Amino acid sequence: MFGRKKDGKDLQSKGFVKVLNKIFRFVFFPFIHPLFFVFLLFLLVGVLFAWPLYNGVKLADIPNWYVEKSSVYYAEIKNVFVSATSKPQKFDVKKMTENINSGSINVKKVEKKPGKDEIVVYETQQMINRKAFEMAQEVPVDVKKTFEHAKQVEEEKTDLFSFRRNDALGLTYLENPIMLEGVAKVVSANEVKVGQRVLLLYGIYTHPASDGGKAAVDFMKQNIEGENISCKIVAYTNSAIPTGLCVFNGFSLNQKLVDLGYSNDITLN
Repeated sequence: MFGRKKDGKDLQSKGFVKVLNKIFRFVFFPFIHPLFFVFLLFLLVGVLFAWPLYNGVKLADIPNWYVEKSSVYYAEIKNVFVSATSKPQKFDVKKMTENINSGSINVKKVEKKPGKDEIVVYETQQMINRKAFEMAQEVPVDVKKTFEHAKQVEEEKTDLFSFRRNDALGLTYLENPIMLEGVAKVVSANEVKVGQRVLLLYGIYTHPASDGGKAAVDFMKQNIEGENISCKIVAYTNSAIPTGLCVFNGFSLNQKLVDLGYSNDITLN
């Protein structure tokens, strides 16, 4: 059945028997070639350990590293699948009309006077906003101080999340960057996890196994690990991995790693 000789000639399996023969040899490959199978098994395990170690992950954190990587790829694939299969939303005209009537118009009833019908006054949203504005005008405000504070806040925000776009890197930049806030966890010298999402630090890079890479991990674990940070995803890599800028306690994490000499400025400034 699986190859035999008759009268000095080989009888080759054909058709269904040939397919069955290949399935049999594939399933029982570890028993047919045990030494070669053990060698392949050791080679596979070695690669699985070498990849995260090369990226600066500690031996004890390798399982968590693979779990985080798989969750990121699963989320990206799920988003692509949902976007491709989602149906366009149907607009409920009746519901929209009810929302307009209940949200944008305020009905105010006036007391009924003897001998006259009840009067109902309709106030539009514009009229309500106008009344609120008139009430706010009565409160004294230091315009100069308010303007200076708003300008200072805006300048700080712009400086902390500032970056330089570089189309030569092949990144897909977002027209509307995505803001993330959550508890930080250090993944590697170039990656942080915010909440449930892992992102690359935009514009900078250091080799995870270098002295700078190890120092970057130590610095982030001492300063941001377990703390709430704010990040802005500004682009995606060719592998659909988000990359962005992170801010913590009034400083830019990306810029701080460059200033300390732990990472190289690739395209941050």
